[in-house]
Amino acid sequence: KLREFEKEDEVWWDTEWSTEMVLACNNLLRKLKRNRISSDFLEPVPYAQLGLEDYLTICPTPMDLSTVENKLESEEYTTPRQMLDDVRMIFTNAMNYNNVEQSQHRNAILLSNFFEELW
Repeated sequence: KLREFEKEDEVWWDTEWSTEMVLACNNLLRKLKRNRISSDFLEPVPYAQLGLEDYLTICPTPMDLSTVENKLESEEYTTPRQMLDDVRMIFTNAMNYNNVEQSQHRNAILLSNFFEELW
């Protein structure tokens, strides 16, 4: 768990990455991607292809697990908090765009809970 890296007042969230933290985050992403309900969150939502004209209005910051993984690998994140915020954005977007009866909404809640347990 990444909580093992916690220090007083969770200062580590805003500190630079250590090798151990990067490895832990890569492991966490691997677990998220392997989860049986993650399929809707693996790649960017093809909103233009699907004709979802209001998608960017409701979800102005699209996010998905492959984008998070790419940003982690290319060292775009300077702190763990940035990655945490992006992963949470995936689930926020899914819950904001899809109504509670839709599988994407329900799966976002379930995968978010799984993520928070791992984090």
